[in-house]
Amino acid sequence: MSVTRVLEVLARHISPDTPPRTEIEAALRRAVEAFSAHRTESIDSIRQIQAQDPSEFVMAAARVLVAPEICRSPGAEFVAGFIHHSNSVVDPLLDERIPPELALALAHGLAEAEPLWDARMMRKMLENAEGTASGIPREVALRVLWLWDKVSDCSRVTPYLMQLARHPGSEVRSKSALLLGRGNLNMGRVKQFLGSEDGRTRANAVESLWGLNSPQARDLFREAATDPNRRVAVNALVGLCKAGDRTAHSKLMTLAGSEDPFSRRAAAWAMGQVGDPEFTATLEALAKDGDKVVRTMATGSLDRVQFAVASRPAPGPKQSKPATHPEPATHPGVAFTPSEPVEAGTVRDLRSYPLASSSRPAH
Repeated sequence: MSVTRVLEVLARHISPDTPPRTEIEAALRRAVEAFSAHRTESIDSIRQIQAQDPSEFVMAAARVLVAPEICRSPGAEFVAGFIHHSNSVVDPLLDERIPPELALALAHGLAEAEPLWDARMMRKMLENAEGTASGIPREVALRVLWLWDKVSDCSRVTPYLMQLARHPGSEVRSKSALLLGRGNLNMGRVKQFLGSEDGRTRANAVESLWGLNSPQARDLFREAATDPNRRVAVNALVGLCKAGDRTAHSKLMTLAGSEDPFSRRAAAWAMGQVGDPEFTATLEALAKDGDKVVRTMATGSLDRVQFAVASRPAPGPKQSKPATHPEPATHPGVAFTPSEPVEAGTVRDLRSYPLASSSRPAH
């Protein structure tokens, strides 16, 4: 990793009115400029500044070290080496004072310059928690999982996600289950998650399979569609629909016409996740539903369907014989949604309709 390169990237994402505080940046600049003449004193000052506030120290360094008159100086080289060896470059991402939007911009910048940024962040998070995943504060763990979901393919952090899957916080466990499916799909592990007593974990385990169309995945979707938890069952229907299951498609249409507003909410949300334009007329009707939440979800899902249609490539010239398309072998990324669009509960109307093929649930 080139720390200088990382700092250059981070500097592009830090606006003039963003922390670090002026005094930290000024103190760091003085220490770097005095480094050649007063090496020992400058090193002590740099270490004290970093200990005072690790996150602001990195952001100050991103501003100071990229200056043309400083970037090649001995002081700049020392600070860059210090950041590298202390793994401090990820500190701003773990700092809850940094707004999520800025943390996300910094994560994108860091990923651009440092391929192992996600693993570095987990190592630093564990270091701050004295080496145990159970000691990581819930809010910090969820922040990291959110950033991974937005920026990382999660292929390098599977061992860490397995540790977080045993975190005392149920929401942390459920998000970890979701991202484990993205980073390293393991059907045996998904089945273990489906045996969890926590509905969120089961729902996210099902969602981690969205986009798969193998016999094993379809069987898991069918089984999950009978789950008594509404989120799990609806997530399974979404997965089946994504796999081309017309029975699951019909079940969503039936749910959309249910007298139960929770079922209509679930159907409206799920249709947006599937993105099938065949749901357009149903969603337009749900957008006029007497239940406010149904209307809101239907409107949002209509936008998703329209976006999905607009994003599809234009059809090519007609072929003399139909092209064949192999079943997808890889699992696409899934979005991390902090809110819960579908309330949990017993799904009698879901379980009363047998499923004959596969679909995929929503979170």
